[in-house]
Amino acid sequence: MHTPQDIERLLNQGESPSVEFRVSTPFPESLSRLISGFANTIGGTLIVGIREPNTIIGTDIARFEKFVQKTKERLNGKVELSYYSIELGGKLLGVLEVKKSKIPIASPEGYFRRVGDKEVPLDANQIVELMSSVPDHADAIASLSKTIAEQSAEFGKLRESFEKANSWKRKALYAVLGAAATAVVKLVLAAFGLAGG
Repeated sequence: MHTPQDIERLLNQGESPSVEFRVSTPFPESLSRLISGFANTIGGTLIVGIREPNTIIGTDIARFEKFVQKTKERLNGKVELSYYSIELGGKLLGVLEVKKSKIPIASPEGYFRRVGDKEVPLDANQIVELMSSVPDHADAIASLSKTIAEQSAEFGKLRESFEKANSWKRKALYAVLGAAATAVVKLVLAAFGLAGG
């Protein structure tokens, strides 16, 4: 847990691959990508209630706690995180600390990694590399399976809307998304020796 002095030091250092400032709490969709990025890289800290570069404006702590709780339900994999409020300059800040994960952590949108101060989605080869580095493949495969199932359900919804749209552009987009998802699954299963002949 960071002290007020730690937070001041982080504010003075600015954003980095392991530190992010936000004016208000990101919605769970965005927050889940951020947590995935932190957990799959070196871990990190989100400080909510900061206007860049380092102006303390404070935040709604009830909203912060509610959004973090909702986000935890969206993540696949065992992520270690803690969140709390801290007072600095007479204002309350929300602080979320994420540890580097032992197994890859996914948001419903996929697996992410921090590059600079952004979350970047991992491609199929990067997912294979990340999964292969996990000593206990069972947990990694369970997380991947859940992520694939959730994304398959989303693809199903997309397919229905694309079919209803009756547009060749939308159908082409669906075909590309489906092919990409299938390629990722095949690559990862092959890496673990689980692909069928």
